[in-house]
Amino acid sequence: MTKIIIATGNETKDERIRGVVKDLGFEIVSLKDFKEKLEVVEDGKSFKENAIKKAIEYSKVFGDHAVTSDGGIHIPKLANWEALLTKRQVGDNKTTDEEKIVALLDLLKDIEGEDRTFVFREALAIADKGEVIGTWFAETKKYRIAKDHDPKKILPGFWFASIWIVDDNDTRYSELDEQGRAEMADHWTDLKRQVEEFFKEKK
Repeated sequence: MTKIIIATGNETKDERIRGVVKDLGFEIVSLKDFKEKLEVVEDGKSFKENAIKKAIEYSKVFGDHAVTSDGGIHIPKLANWEALLTKRQVGDNKTTDEEKIVALLDLLKDIEGEDRTFVFREALAIADKGEVIGTWFAETKKYRIAKDHDPKKILPGFWFASIWIVDDNDTRYSELDEQGRAEMADHWTDLKRQVEEFFKEKK
């Protein structure tokens, strides 16, 4: 069976990408299954460019199919916010999840109501031995960002989850159970549909 490497060190993103490719007939492996380490600089001008670059490099080094993604949060009403630089605008690799949340809420402190809306955008790419097989892009519908957070409800590896309001009852994404998250027609659901249609047409 052909292997596909989920090329991310983020456990939450590993889980979401795994959900996208799990029904494609690949043997799924993760970076934890390899001794080699690879760091790819995300210097593209779009999420798509970053995803492609990472997929190509990982597939070259590890010699199998590699699937990667890159994404961020688009907040229209937040001046000077760049979705492509989401992680860097609220800290760095040493910044804790709670510190990132506090930093973003501080940037939004004077923004109220519907002006606190955002969308998630995500690009995904699959490459094989240095050659791109396909790329896909999806985004969520508009959601709102909460004005506060509960440190006890932070999801490790997904810092934004505790301030993502998913319904009119002010439910946070981090409060959903596994079934509730699976039932959300989010950007990962759309990516799964696109990727499965692509591979179905290739057969």
